[in-house]
Amino acid sequence: MDEAAASRLEGRDTLERGRTAVERRVWDSGCASLMAADDSGVLTEPEDIERLALCAQLTGRQELAEAHWARAHECFVDRGDIRGAVRCAFWLGLVLIVGRGVEARGGAWIGRARR
Repeated sequence: MDEAAASRLEGRDTLERGRTAVERRVWDSGCASLMAADDSGVLTEPEDIERLALCAQLTGRQELAEAHWARAHECFVDRGDIRGAVRCAFWLGLVLIVGRGVEARGGAWIGRARR
């Protein structure tokens, strides 16, 4: 097995560990595993990106959470999954308004969720 294939395989194992950690609500472990999966290039499904956003949010990694809520939103839009896109836009808007007091940006995301 070449190095790239081994890296992808390891990334998939890491992704699965992250999914399991989130399912068990072990947020720190989930965040670490999902970030590692992202670094290895296997975090491509919007549901997994959304999981990383949630873990980051719940462990106080605000900027990481915001970036991944937005990324998950775009992936759901690209897929045509309106519910997923709305959910991510809503959470990002709420986090920006309530968590950071950034009402203009947060309001814009809430506006996207309404459309």
